[in-house]
Amino acid sequence: MKKATLVALKKSIKKWEKVVDGSGEDDGSENCALCKRFDAETCVLYGEQCPIRKKTRRKGCAGTPFITWQNHQDYDHEESFPYAIQLGCKKCVVLAKKELNFLKSLLPFKRKRIEVRVFHQKEPFDLVIKFIGEDGKWNS
Repeated sequence: MKKATLVALKKSIKKWEKVVDGSGEDDGSENCALCKRFDAETCVLYGEQCPIRKKTRRKGCAGTPFITWQNHQDYDHEESFPYAIQLGCKKCVVLAKKELNFLKSLLPFKRKRIEVRVFHQKEPFDLVIKFIGEDGKWNS
């Protein structure tokens, strides 16, 4: 994932953290850093896919908890953008948390170097475990 995309993903996560705690609103693509970074129609920028499209293989937020959140706001509360958690509505909180957790699941896994000391015939030696990175090469 490119650095600018990671920054946009983290900003989108911050947006949803604010929606969940009641201090922010969801104004759809108007206040979504990922939507602002990627083309709204294709969800692609110079060949790089939005992490949401990459995960769902669908355009926009189709296939994500956002659609259920949006439907809940539209039909249960008869709201239009910007959406926010409605006072006393537990379903709003649950759905907003689902979207937040979905976005967090898109964060890249942090690989750490692990060093293990192994004793063989009473003499220590170091064993370094390497990981294959996203680029398919060995990383240490």
